[in-house]
Amino acid sequence: MKSNLPTARLAFKDRKSFFVLKALEREFPDINDYWDGNWILFSVSLVMPGLSVEITDPCIRVDELEAFLLELRSFALGHLNAVESSFREPVVSIGVQTPEPGEDDLLARIEINVFTDDGVAGTVAEMDLRHDSLDLFIRGIEDILRDYPVLARETH
Repeated sequence: MKSNLPTARLAFKDRKSFFVLKALEREFPDINDYWDGNWILFSVSLVMPGLSVEITDPCIRVDELEAFLLELRSFALGHLNAVESSFREPVVSIGVQTPEPGEDDLLARIEINVFTDDGVAGTVAEMDLRHDSLDLFIRGIEDILRDYPVLARETH
């Protein structure tokens, strides 16, 4: 595993709460095909007053993270009113929206679910964030994708 892990951090407006998406390694490092080569293991953290959640098991496909990044960039430019991740693994969901047209603040929704043989446990946080925090999060995702590019594209 790398010593300097690429990280995307989303800090909320209260400056005490944050969400961190940290790329750990490829799930199948010796495979370069579309189906198995594009899975990345992540550490996911959500910290806010009275709550701290860290999960080190989720996998996200880099092609899905790349698609989410494109939507985030479009959102940051004002072309979309809302974006939400659509990762195949339902462990983490990230959404950002503009609550009211022309407002400086954004509304972020982070959902983390843990699946076990006995069921599912989850937590959801909805918090205000500023545009500059979104810009830093976008740069963090760009760093992740620079270290873990899409290895192969789906062919039909």
